[in-house]
Amino acid sequence: METTAKVSAWGGSIGIRIPKSVIEQIGISDKSTVSLKVLNGKELLVSPMPIKEKKTLAQLFEEYPGDYMNEEELDWGEPVGDEVW
Repeated sequence: METTAKVSAWGGSIGIRIPKSVIEQIGISDKSTVSLKVLNGKELLVSPMPIKEKKTLAQLFEEYPGDYMNEEELDWGEPVGDEVW
């Protein structure tokens, strides 16, 4: 399927409004991350990037060899502004 889209200024860049029918075909949505590749100096290939699963803090440290749970209270020194201790 071939379609057209309008290019518009968007801040310091330009934006292309992608028609809903194209979005549905390639499987992207608002806030999706896409890969952009220029082919032959004149064609633009837009490909969806895989969605990365957000990990919990425990999952991030599963393979960490050390102890990341520090039970000691840290001394940050005396107040230097309006903070309350």
